[in-house]
Amino acid sequence: MTHHRYTSLIAALVCVACNKPEIQNVDTTSTTPQSVESRPTDSLLITESGIGPATLGSPLGTSGLTYERTSDGEGVALVSISIGPDTMVAYLREDEPSAPVDTTKPIWSIEAFTPGFKTDKGIHPGSLISDVEKIYGQTVRIDKSEIESREYITFANQPAYLNFRIDAGTGLFEGDSMTTTRYAPGSRIFSISIRKDP
Repeated sequence: MTHHRYTSLIAALVCVACNKPEIQNVDTTSTTPQSVESRPTDSLLITESGIGPATLGSPLGTSGLTYERTSDGEGVALVSISIGPDTMVAYLREDEPSAPVDTTKPIWSIEAFTPGFKTDKGIHPGSLISDVEKIYGQTVRIDKSEIESREYITFANQPAYLNFRIDAGTGLFEGDSMTTTRYAPGSRIFSISIRKDP
């Protein structure tokens, strides 16, 4: 992986500001989001250390997960992981997206895209932003990425390890501004991601 691409990817995964995760959109079936009050099973729980059996820092091959190779718009080597109907994407710091998945590589970051995955407070992809604010506090900023205009939201009291991406086009930005605190009614969380510290 070139220095430029590696630097761009790490910045995308670490920031909750302007440059956010540039992981590809995962095609998921539209579902009605589950209640904020419902809690996930351990196999779908989003924690600081991992998502279900996918543990940050552990080799993919020890997880017992179903996976397949995927990539993003920049050609970064990624792994799509399925648990039943739910889908997440992991980055293993692999260099070649056309190569078979190296299951000896540890999981560096994970992004969950479907509503079965939840935090311990019941927040999941598909949750209404207005519901998330009841749990994690008011929106303090929404940032739009420079490369693909993806939008990321930060709440006043959210755990530091969680990164929330929202549906594209739902942040209400003034002019050419890349930040705001306003969003359209009915806006939802698109994905939730976590990453291993360097």
